[in-house]
Parts: sequence; C-alpha cells; structure tokens
Amino acid sequence: MVEWDVGGKTISIYNEYTLYAFKHGKGMLMIKEKYETSDSGFSAYNEEGNLVFSYRSLGNHLNYRNKDISVINGAIISADYEEEKRKLIIIKEFNEIRSLLIYDDNADFLSEINCPKGYIFVSLKNCAGHIMVVAQGINDLTRDSFGRNDWNFEINFENFYVERKSITQ
Repeated sequence: MVEWDVGGKTISIYNEYTLYAFKHGKGMLMIKEKYETSDSGFSAYNEEGNLVFSYRSLGNHLNYRNKDISVINGAIISADYEEEKRKLIIIKEFNEIRSLLIYDDNADFLSEINCPKGYIFVSLKNCAGHIMVVAQGINDLTRDSFGRNDWNFEINFENFYVERKSITQ
C-alpha cells in the first residue's frame, strides 16, 4: 500500500506489485511495479487516487482510464500523460522503428508521429505536467558543439508533429 498526502488529505493506493512510488508531473503519483515474471511496469494515479494509466515495459497493451488499449502493434517503450492537454502519449517500437502514439481523454486514437529524420525517440520527460519527448541523434550532424546528441522535442498537439527545442540536461 502507498499512502500519498495530497493537500492534507491522505490517499491510499493498493498495488500489490509496488516497487517504489514518486510524485510525477503536476498532480500525479507514479508507481514502479515489479511482477512475478520479473517484468516491470508503471502505474500513474491522479490526486483522487484514480488510475490514469498503467502498462508493462515492452508490453503491447496499456490500461488508460480503465479502458484497454491493445491495438498498439508494437512494444511500449514509455508512456505518460500530458496533464494540460489531457492526452496520453506512448513511445512504441515495431520492427526496430519507434513512433509516438497520441490518444485523447476518451482513449480514442488521434495520431501517430514518426521520429524526425536523423533521430530516434528514447523517452518521455514530464516537466510539471508538460510532456517533452527525448530523442537521440543517430549521426554526427545532430550533435551540438560539445558533442551532445540527446534533444528535447516539443509535441504539437494541434498538427501532430514534434519540434526540436533544447539539449537534454
């Protein structure tokens, strides 16, 4: 059991697979899970203690607001929830090609975004509820003057593309 203090109110979350828990984004709690099969995964809860999403790392389906998304067609690398835009973002890999999948708050599929030319999506970064995509350059042309090659990309949710913003810290 995880007990989470939210504004003076204690929220109790029962998750038999809890390895550890941490505050995530603006108003979520993320639980890292470890299963009997040695697989691992994540579950995210809102401030009311309700499950927002959960998935097994490298699995092929995800539970989002108590709906099963099983049409991912690939392995889940990472997933997170954009609190301001109310969108679920998934990095998936299929046949060694990675892309982003975007779902709305009703678990309806909105778009798939391919990696920009010369980059591969590696993770999602939650900055106070705003999701950035971390992508790694795959050649010397994408390196900065210090040789760094991991970049933050911002997701445009209106036109469904990503734009390089800054070097990852």
